[in-house]
Amino acid sequence: MRKFLLFLGDIVILYLALFLTLYIRHGHNFYEQFNIHLLPFTIVFAVWAVVFYITNLYEVSFSKNNVQFFYSLFYGIVTVSTISIFLFYFVPFFGITPKTNFFIFTAIATILQVLWRFYFNRLTAKSSYKNNTLIIGLNQQSQELYDFLLANPQLGYGALGIIDVEDKASYGILENLIKQKHIKTLVLGPSVYEIPHIIDVLYRLVGFKINFHGLSDFYERITGRVPLGVIDQAWFLENLSEGRKRAYENWAKEPRILSAQ
Repeated sequence: MRKFLLFLGDIVILYLALFLTLYIRHGHNFYEQFNIHLLPFTIVFAVWAVVFYITNLYEVSFSKNNVQFFYSLFYGIVTVSTISIFLFYFVPFFGITPKTNFFIFTAIATILQVLWRFYFNRLTAKSSYKNNTLIIGLNQQSQELYDFLLANPQLGYGALGIIDVEDKASYGILENLIKQKHIKTLVLGPSVYEIPHIIDVLYRLVGFKINFHGLSDFYERITGRVPLGVIDQAWFLENLSEGRKRAYENWAKEPRILSAQ
């Protein structure tokens, strides 16, 4: 839903920038110029969306008000502007070769894009703490996940903490804590399944519409990385079948594996 909202917002911004450009430049002759520019710029806007997709600007986990995000945003704008110039000046189908219009459009679109993305990132981060999340089982992987969720509130998971199952004092407060904090997501580490008392508590919570996730699977889905600690012979047999072999061959070329205890 958030990806679609980002895409829809970008399209609105682009057409608004075109509208303002032509109104500033042509005034009373605006409607005639708009009809001339509409189709060529619509094609450019499609290219714009593709470039933004390639540069991860529709990834919600990437949408944060930091230097890396705005660097990618400006990089995407420069890239699509370069491609657009090539299309306007070397593809006869377009029929127009805007100079001043394109410069004004790019300036307006850039300003509007920065403002739109800044406020989207800000509002998303503020409104994301609806899915209270608790991690049960303390280890390096759960700590990394907890830190990642705290750093990425736009994902919608409000990480409240990690329960250390080695601390038996936590057994008595676990059920009440989950109910009082209105926990919606429980992430379970491997050690949880070895403690019958905690398993009993979790069974009693089934009727509370809580989502249960295994730590390794949830970690991989949320962060997009596979921790080294979960890769063993069984993992290779499961994931390197013919159906997924090519995907993991491509994945293996990227430095995505994290060390774990």
